[in-house]
Amino acid sequence: MSRIISDKLEAHAPVASPSDTPDVPVVENHRRDIWWTASRISTATSVLLHMLILCVLAVVLITAHPHGTASRLNATYTVEEADGGGIDFGNSEIEIDMPDQSAELVRDMVTSVSIPVTVLPESSVALEHIPSAPAPGADIVGGAKRGSGNTEGTSGSGAGADESDAKKRGRVSFFGKEVVANSVAFVIDASQSMSGRRFQRARAELVNALRKLQPEQRFFVVFYTNETYPLFFPDNTVELIEASPQNLERVFRWIEQSQVQGGTQPQLAMVMTLKLKPDVVFFLSDGDIPVETQGIVKFNNHGTAVHTITFGSDVGAAIMRRIAAKNGGEYRFIPDGF
Repeated sequence: MSRIISDKLEAHAPVASPSDTPDVPVVENHRRDIWWTASRISTATSVLLHMLILCVLAVVLITAHPHGTASRLNATYTVEEADGGGIDFGNSEIEIDMPDQSAELVRDMVTSVSIPVTVLPESSVALEHIPSAPAPGADIVGGAKRGSGNTEGTSGSGAGADESDAKKRGRVSFFGKEVVANSVAFVIDASQSMSGRRFQRARAELVNALRKLQPEQRFFVVFYTNETYPLFFPDNTVELIEASPQNLERVFRWIEQSQVQGGTQPQLAMVMTLKLKPDVVFFLSDGDIPVETQGIVKFNNHGTAVHTITFGSDVGAAIMRRIAAKNGGEYRFIPDGF
């Protein structure tokens, strides 16, 4: 019974005639032509719009800098934890002025530098002794001299003329180099090659220089590797601070926690320091620093004397010597064990 019904259904199934079948290939070809035409129009329009935008930008840039003699490299450093943590110190923009003729020196430098900063753990190369801050001026060579002034008809004690001169022209001594300065900055290499007694000695000399400052004098310290560690990192203080007993106690504790790591990239540390316009900078390194450092220092310096020191190794002596010569400073080489 079911077979009969099936036969009947098949017999009465309608058969489509050739005239009833739509011309699919013709429609598809027509659609393809429309799509291709629209695609070419869209591409041409996009090219024209981009060319127009480039022309407008070129006009704006040329108009904005018609007589520029120097290019400006904007280096932005971002302080963040190396593990990607959430400590947010904000972004600080550092403008590095570079001359056109120095373009080759910074060809490989990027315009935005993100510096991951690692919290400095307890140092494995601790100083033998970090002194408590003494009374400012104690044991200072060439420092203030106090005298008593007794004249006929007048008795009492007072400050001598030498003290007034010393206050106006404070002194700083670092690695045996003594200079006259009311404000001083120390840019210290903390790269891995400084490990051991070399870094211990550098920190001891730094502490000794700081503890001899007068309270009226101001100072700044920054350690650098291929990263940058401003004063009191991670509570960054990028300014010259007074050499008060309280500040000295705090900076001694901070120095004691410093540790060597990484490579030798002092560029941002030097720019950061020169922006503060101290009277004197002591720049110490034991490595072969990038050649562009000398151009960066020269064109971001506004009257600061930069004294350079290669410590333990003179591999970077040529560049450090030129930096000192071009920035009113002196170069010194301090061998290990000196």
